Amino acid sequence: MININYNSLQALIEYTVRHRIREVTSLTLHVEATSNPQLQRTMYITEDNLATPQFMDIPNAWGTVKIQARGAGYAIAQLSLQYNVDVNRFVTPPPVHSFSLVPRLTFSGRNNSHIEYDICSKWVNQRESNSSGMAVLDVAVPTGYFMQQQVCCLLIFCFKFKFCFPKLVS
Repeated sequence: MININYNSLQALIEYTVRHRIREVTSLTLHVEATSNPQLQRTMYITEDNLATPQFMDIPNAWGTVKIQARGAGYAIAQLSLQYNVDVNRFVTPPPVHSFSLVPRLTFSGRNNSHIEYDICSKWVNQRESNSSGMAVLDVAVPTGYFMQQQVCCLLIFCFKFKFCFPKLVS
């Protein structure tokens, strides 16, 4: 998916306004993916839609994405890719082991219809640095499951009023 990040877009708009580029913005972007030659899209960026993000989904993506721009002005193109691998032999190991990740999943309910995650992560690359800096662990809800509204409200309440999220331990 080609995605224009909101903060990047804001910075780009500010730059164009300060440097009077807005008056001459007229770009044509042609996007095509090698995974599906019939899937092509032409996007237009003009003064009228300068702050409007434009998207393109590429199903079953592989290979390369070609973006050709013509005209005058500035644009930001972002490519976002997500995939899941559930067989260990297909997982590509990282070049340097930097994090320890221990996931524990508990299934319960009729037909294992409830799932609970308990995930512990730890920075282990002490030769590189004593701490990792900012790291984000993004845990997706598996297909067929959803998060109950009561659990979401409890998490928000805990964060806003009690600060009771799990503590990070080294």
